Amino acid sequence: MNAETRNTGLDIIRTAAIIFVMITHMLNYTGLMHINLRSFQWIVYDIIHYASMLCVPLFLLLTGFLHAKRRISFRHYASILPIIVSYLSVCAITAPIILHLFGLNDSSIGAFILSIFNFQFGYSWYVEMYLSLFLVIPFLNLLADNLMQKQMTVFIALLIFSTMLPALLIGFKLPNGLTLDVFPDFFENNYVITYYMIGSYIARFNPAPSRFRCLLFSIGILGAESVVCFLLSAQQYAWEPFNKNAALTHMLAAVGLFLALYTVQLKSRFLQRLFMEISVCSFEMYLISYCTDRILFTYLTLPAWQILCINFILTFCTARLIHSFTAPFGRYVKNILLEKIKLNP
Repeated sequence: MNAETRNTGLDIIRTAAIIFVMITHMLNYTGLMHINLRSFQWIVYDIIHYASMLCVPLFLLLTGFLHAKRRISFRHYASILPIIVSYLSVCAITAPIILHLFGLNDSSIGAFILSIFNFQFGYSWYVEMYLSLFLVIPFLNLLADNLMQKQMTVFIALLIFSTMLPALLIGFKLPNGLTLDVFPDFFENNYVITYYMIGSYIARFNPAPSRFRCLLFSIGILGAESVVCFLLSAQQYAWEPFNKNAALTHMLAAVGLFLALYTVQLKSRFLQRLFMEISVCSFEMYLISYCTDRILFTYLTLPAWQILCINFILTFCTARLIHSFTAPFGRYVKNILLEKIKLNP
């Protein structure tokens, strides 16, 4: 699909999400949030931190939006092959570099290789989560197909109640040290399904609220998070209330940003192409960034934001090169499998 026929708004969202990924990892590697508590610099980093936490919610909303029409079929399950090919390819390239630079001995190589296949290597937790979600996507769509708009709204509200409200409340500590663990949090990790269903809802019903109001709403939510964090951080950094992907406030901010951007169409072909190029290899960028994060933030002594810019350029160039090989090969493997299935029904 070329830049003229793509949905530029979705490319912008995916670009923002991968930038947020790299920012949140930068903050973790540099420890910028744990110095000069409540200073002006800390306040700025705190706002940036909460904005960067929207990365996973945005990726999951995109998944729900783009896969809302998937049905139970071999074609759906075969379409995961390019993702697996990219994952294994990036691991094969970056794992030896990590082994060499960070001094793992031969006795740990076996465990290191095993970590690739049990999704413990680098940032592969997201791959494991995505594969699990991918398996049930057709069935989630089957459920959504049989719900009217009001029914789906109620279902999403109940999902939010059971997967996101507990994660928000438990982050707040009472004066006696207890937490607001007053709602059952058994389904908290199912927040991925909540985000998926919200993205699917947007794809099905195409809500079109004011972009400006949605953007203002998201900024307001992020500002409110920062104000609360500031007030609670008198003695130490109070990161707990909004530090989970399942936090209700993150969901609200992410949905607002998604609604503000998903229908955007740019007239500039250069910008269309730029966002498309970043978007198509964002998965590989995410995987490669584990290697570049460790190397650059370990060996470079430049200011953090300069390292971030270098990291983004290096990661993008490497990911785009890898994607140019893995994507065609993954599609080739998928098509071969589908042909064999047709020949042997």
